[in-house]
Amino acid sequence: MKLVNFMLFTFLLSISVNGQDIDRIYPEKNIREVSSFLRPSQSIERQTTRGVPQVRYFLLKNGKKSELNLPQKNFDKSCQTQENFNLTLSSSEEKFVIKSRKTYDIIFTGKCNKSYDLIFENESEVGELVIIWDILREALRKFEEMGINDLWNRKLTFKWPSNGDYYQWGTVNITKGYYWDVVGHELGHAIYDMANIGVFGGGAHRIDECYTHALALSEGWASFFAAWLKVNLDDSDAKFEYMVKRRAPIQFENIPRDVCAGEKNEWRVTGFLWDLIDTHNDQEVMNAAFKEIFEATRNQNFRTTKNLAAHLIKKNFGRLDIEEIWANNFLKSY
Repeated sequence: MKLVNFMLFTFLLSISVNGQDIDRIYPEKNIREVSSFLRPSQSIERQTTRGVPQVRYFLLKNGKKSELNLPQKNFDKSCQTQENFNLTLSSSEEKFVIKSRKTYDIIFTGKCNKSYDLIFENESEVGELVIIWDILREALRKFEEMGINDLWNRKLTFKWPSNGDYYQWGTVNITKGYYWDVVGHELGHAIYDMANIGVFGGGAHRIDECYTHALALSEGWASFFAAWLKVNLDDSDAKFEYMVKRRAPIQFENIPRDVCAGEKNEWRVTGFLWDLIDTHNDQEVMNAAFKEIFEATRNQNFRTTKNLAAHLIKKNFGRLDIEEIWANNFLKSY
């Protein structure tokens, strides 16, 4: 039954259903062509401090730089005999691959007696690539830090650019890499699938409406995962930036009152799950670790969020805390 539901879910995500809006899906008639070889938007030369070049990577967004977690390369050997070094970064060397019809390489040539800051502009094609790459490496880092090393046991394919934003048969499809929250959400579907958290629901859906228990749980959990990856746990107004343009920003710490009440709404499922782990206490005081929630719910194949909540209570996470968080988010008693 899970396989049938999942096939239906992925099929419906890939198309427009009778002209209805399917949130987070941005159909593209023609998939963009992106060069196989991409260069940084700019580079800043600096003095070496260790005798060999060191390379750092930064994303430039709205005039602000933030460091990226891309692979570090060693140029000791090449710089022993040459004046210049050649840097090539390929995601195919990771536990994932980012590709469309082809894989991508980031290339750069520098002087062996200099170090470099490589800058990637947020909405450039190379910027889109490194944002996806950084998110994937951050997810892997966090799972390794938690000691959960058996989950990501197969190479995950990220298809970018694709004709929509969706997860299907072990492949994550992305239209715009700088939509970091959408990237995290679709990766969340892959993790939800690998960890067997719950069933997948199928059908058109709008984030502020109610539909089925399974669809709300699978979509809400995927957004919860995206939040855990990139949003500060103590944020008093935790929100997404790009997800669902017509309602952006999607505030999941302060959910608007007009959003459909109850556990059949994905937005409220995200808020409920977030309140289990966040450290900003607003009418609730539960601060569980993501790892604890993840390990407790792994391989349970839940059909509803209420099933998940009941399981957590059974695992001694605190009935009163969970009931309070439930009422705050779903506007209904547990």
